[in-house]
Amino acid sequence: MSKPINILRYSALLIPLMLLLLAAFQAPSRLEPAMIDGEFTRWADPDWTHPLGTDGDGYDMWSEVGTAAMNTTKLFSLPIVLFIVLGITLGVALGNSKGTLVQLTNSVFNILNSFPLLMLILLVIIMIDGFFDTVTGFQKSNYTLIFFSVVASTKLGTDIRGRIESLRNEDFVESAEAIGLSWWVITFKHILFYYCSNSIISHTMNFINQLLFLEVTLSYLKLTGSVSFMTFGELFKKCFSYFNVFWSFDRWQALVPSIIIMYLIALFTVSAKKVSQHVFN
Repeated sequence: MSKPINILRYSALLIPLMLLLLAAFQAPSRLEPAMIDGEFTRWADPDWTHPLGTDGDGYDMWSEVGTAAMNTTKLFSLPIVLFIVLGITLGVALGNSKGTLVQLTNSVFNILNSFPLLMLILLVIIMIDGFFDTVTGFQKSNYTLIFFSVVASTKLGTDIRGRIESLRNEDFVESAEAIGLSWWVITFKHILFYYCSNSIISHTMNFINQLLFLEVTLSYLKLTGSVSFMTFGELFKKCFSYFNVFWSFDRWQALVPSIIIMYLIALFTVSAKKVSQHVFN
């Protein structure tokens, strides 16, 4: 009886995510102030045309959320792919290496992970400003998140390397070698797929959470320069500027980006925790 209840519970958690995807699918190519009764209206109440009403500048909140979801997905796609590919590559390569190479990479990983993240990000932003004269806000954010994905992939690589080393002398590995399977087939098919897939998914979900935190922080601190595209970080920064001592709940639309970001972080955190509980199963 508990299984249907769990299915219903997780289905309910995914409903807001489905709405975000719907908003992204319907997002306009260009944001323009919403016309209500022939005029621009700020903080308008929701209706069938504007499901979330309008913000303090008269823009349709639903369209802004959809555009932010679409642009954030584009911004995160390449860093996530690099994180997975580099993490698996490093883990497999180091799991099949010994001696000086492993010691050297351990030292490099420890040095990279010992520096404060904000210091590394600031250094990358300074380098981007120095080496690239004409760089858009999207490119600047993308380069920064790509660098972060390279650094973060070392933790995934270390985890995979440890699992490969711990499973190398297991009975199923010796049996696979006895029937003639190559070590690469054993590593990718049997070890990575059956023993590391949950760990890879869990690390990736936690990495997406870190990307959300980082993108919102960079946008709020205005470290990505002049940004002409809407992301969750930019939407949060825009709506946060509406809060002051005169703010009241009749301007509840200003809370929308904060609620969305907290929901996404909670969703990926809970999912990563559930997946990590089955890592050794």
